[in-house]
Amino acid sequence: MSRKKKTSQSASHSSPEIARPARFHGSVLFCVILLLAAALRLAALADIQAGPYGDYLLWDEKIYHAWASQIADGTYQSKSVYEFSPLPAYLTAALYRVFGPQVVIVRLLNIVFGVLACLVIYFIAARLYDERAGLIAALIAALYEPFILYSVVPLKTALEIFLFASMAALLIAALQRVLQAA
Repeated sequence: MSRKKKTSQSASHSSPEIARPARFHGSVLFCVILLLAAALRLAALADIQAGPYGDYLLWDEKIYHAWASQIADGTYQSKSVYEFSPLPAYLTAALYRVFGPQVVIVRLLNIVFGVLACLVIYFIAARLYDERAGLIAALIAALYEPFILYSVVPLKTALEIFLFASMAALLIAALQRVLQAA
């Protein structure tokens, strides 16, 4: 009889230890997904930089670059209502002030926003469903080609995706708190 008690006691003590490796594997997989997202975006950036598009700016990109350069130089004077969102221009101006007017710096910042968007998307799905859903959602966001593209061009889209996902995560958290309190 004492042998059965010892076996049942050791089984009850080992159950938390069994749960840890599963959680550990989930967090390792999560880190791998974020590293994959960063690697894909850096590879896309290297591909763009190697081609003719590396130093060439297109329509909206030229507007944001010129606007941010003027803000960084202190020569910008607003003459009318903004046609474009001002937040990306001011963030870019802050980077230009520190690192100089190099478009690659803005592209690197957008990569950070792209990877952070994958992180927030994970938290949204994990909060609404479970960790597995969060991992799948983060993997989809990491591999989704338009997210990758807009993470390496000097536009506002990567920032928009990150901010929208963050707002959705905060809204979900607030709603869940309200529902738990009720």
